[in-house]
Amino acid sequence: MLLASSIPYSQRAVGAMFCTAFVSLSLSSMAFAQQDVTATTTASTDPAPTPMYSFTAQPSEQTNRTVSSERPWSFWHTTKQIVLDPTTYAPAAISYASTKLDWDTSQVFFRNGYVEANPRYTLTGEPNSQPLGYGRGDRKIMVDTLQILGGSMANNFVERSFETMLLERYPDHPKLVKTLGWIERSVFASYWSYRLSATHFRQWKWNERQAAALGLQ
Repeated sequence: MLLASSIPYSQRAVGAMFCTAFVSLSLSSMAFAQQDVTATTTASTDPAPTPMYSFTAQPSEQTNRTVSSERPWSFWHTTKQIVLDPTTYAPAAISYASTKLDWDTSQVFFRNGYVEANPRYTLTGEPNSQPLGYGRGDRKIMVDTLQILGGSMANNFVERSFETMLLERYPDHPKLVKTLGWIERSVFASYWSYRLSATHFRQWKWNERQAAALGLQ
């Protein structure tokens, strides 16, 4: 009696358990499906993540570099520069003027029997000897002047070529390079002008004073 009545109870319990399990599985499946739909919707509606780093294009050094307006080295361009440069002619012009004044004011002494102390202007090539003729002395002065001019042109040509090379090498400092070049040319011209003319200028003034003191005509 007890055994017979327990069997139907066990079957009902097992059936109830299967029903409960089925319902639970169904609910779980629906929950997972709902969760997947929510995740998909959230993923589609969320904005794209903002990158943590930004990359800005930096200007290249070549763009920032000041481009020099100077043209590359050219023989004719450099020649034109030295032809138009006053420092090219200064030593020759000043030397010619001083030597000519010395030579012209010395003629009054030669006419009165004096000799020439400068061996370059004597017939024998010795100091304190008979002077050259006036015209021959003039030609000698001109030859000396042309030689001085040639030396000055050579110096300025080398300096201008070197200056162009520096401008190509350091295009960011054109004023500095040109200023240094101008200083070199000016110092060279001033130094040689003084060396070549100072003695003749002093001799010129001495000649005038002595000729006046001695009454030479």
